[in-house]
This record gives sequence, C-alpha cells and structure tokens, in this order.
Amino acid sequence: KDLAFSLQQKYDALDKAKRYIASVVHNKYLTNLETTATVESNQNGIISIGSLSDSGYRIFRNEILRVTAVVDQMPREFKKIEYSELKGLDNYYLYPDLHNPIFYVWSDKIYLLPKFSYTVEVSFLEEPKNVIENQEGVPDYQEYCTFDASLIDAILDFSEATLWKMDNEPERARLVEETGTNLINLLNERYNIDREPGLGNVGGS
Repeated sequence: KDLAFSLQQKYDALDKAKRYIASVVHNKYLTNLETTATVESNQNGIISIGSLSDSGYRIFRNEILRVTAVVDQMPREFKKIEYSELKGLDNYYLYPDLHNPIFYVWSDKIYLLPKFSYTVEVSFLEEPKNVIENQEGVPDYQEYCTFDASLIDAILDFSEATLWKMDNEPERARLVEETGTNLINLLNERYNIDREPGLGNVGGS
C-alpha cells in the first residue's frame, strides 16, 4: 500500500522517531549527539543549564554527561551523583574536595562540589536535529545520519509506525512499533549491568 503522505509529513515522522529513540536508548549509542562547551560557574559552583541554551546549544532532556576542569594544575573529572545521594555527603570521608570533586543536576542547574568558582568543560547531549530539505527538494541525510548506525532500523520502524497511525492502521503500527521496541531493548541489554549504586556511580552514562 502506497501511503499518500507529503515529504514534510515523512520528515516529521523521522524527527519524531529520532527524539523518541534518543529518550529511551542508552547514552552509549548517542555519542554522535555529544557536545562540549566551556563555561564558568559562580562562586558557589553553580552553572545554569539555561546559559548553555543561551549560547546556542539545544540541550536534550538536561542530560549532562561529564564535567571536567583543571584544578591545582591537574585535570579533574567531577564524579556525577544523583540529587538523592546528597545525604551521603554527611559522611566526612565521602565529602568532596578539590582532588575528588563531584557534581549533580537539579532542576535547570548544575551544582559543583566543593563550592568554588570554576572554569569547566561540560559535556552534554544536544537535541537531535531535524531532517532538513535543501533547495533541490532533497532531504539532508547528513543531519539524519548523526545517529549511530545501529539505530537506523529502529528510527525507520518508529517512523513507519507513526505513518500507519496517521493512516488509521493501528494493527500495522503496533507490529512495526513492536519490532523497533525489540531492537532498542536488545541494544540496551548490552549495557544492562548498571554501575553499583553509590556516590559517583550513576548508571546510563
């Protein structure tokens, strides 16, 4: 059956699929979306994620992957913890220092500990770019292919599912969406051993 959709509707389906997959697949498959920016924190070690957006970056789901800085003339990587782990810092032996700094994300801010004014390199995920049509009416697949090759089939599956739904074919949509979901689950299972819980040990990154 030839689905009578415009090119723009097909591009929109591709873009929707890319955003969905980026939200559910393991970060290890999204390295092509990683971007690094140099920013400065305030004297309390706080960085507004909005300041990155103001600089032209489109940060996806506030996903901050890494924070690094030169501290005491030595490169340091801030260990990432979850907000829920802050109570563990009451333990004197776990409290961060300049040799073992940490960071966490809460709301729209990055908090660096110990509190200090830093110039840091922040690595994050950028929002997937839309398929762009050039002047000849041909889609710019260079933007489309910024995804890892292992995700292409899943992108096409979820795009097709969207079009089947638009064509009022829910069963066909369900079947092809199930195929895409199974593929994503299979890929994620390769990284199903999360890091042990604890300060600095956050799974999925």
